[in-house]
Amino acid sequence: MDTTPKRGSKDDVRHARIRLIMTRSRRRAALVEERSENWHRKEGLIAEVRALVQDEAWRHGSAPLVRLMAAWKEIGPACLDIDPELEADFGELCATFFQELTAKAGR
Repeated sequence: MDTTPKRGSKDDVRHARIRLIMTRSRRRAALVEERSENWHRKEGLIAEVRALVQDEAWRHGSAPLVRLMAAWKEIGPACLDIDPELEADFGELCATFFQELTAKAGR
């Protein structure tokens, strides 16, 4: 006996809805996982930029920071409520680095 619901029946619609919900749940879980990884990667880049600023790496030019900025762009978004804070921290540190680079080059 075939237990597959007939196309268009209530059971068929119910099964389709269940499959849709399960697919959305898996996609949502994958997105949360990806954004969590992005968050950790961005925090790592912020730590690297902070180290460049503190170690006065501006003496070596902007190449190290440009590399980190390119990596930042490749990562993609982090958690929506945290990403603006990460962006602000990263941008502020980059601005500080370039200000120091410009100030020291002018001397």
